[in-house]
Amino acid sequence: MGLGPVLGENLRRGLTGQPLDAYRTQKIALAHIGAGDRCAVASWGGIACEGKWVCQWKDRIDRRFMATYRVDNDDEWLALSPYVSCM
Repeated sequence: MGLGPVLGENLRRGLTGQPLDAYRTQKIALAHIGAGDRCAVASWGGIACEGKWVCQWKDRIDRRFMATYRVDNDDEWLALSPYVSCM
């Protein structure tokens, strides 16, 4: 399980006075940062690379991640997010 679900559950547990779940981070994780001009830098463990192809790879990873949160209907988005008040 990733950090997001554990964090969400621990927030609920903390608010209700229940004990928190432990979370252990990955020892090695992919880090990728856009460096402008369609270039990016990535590292994983002791391996690092950069270039336009890394930017394309980062873009594909980011788009796939954002697609998991896609909502086709604005009304549905407002119903899902009680914290959206400026729309």
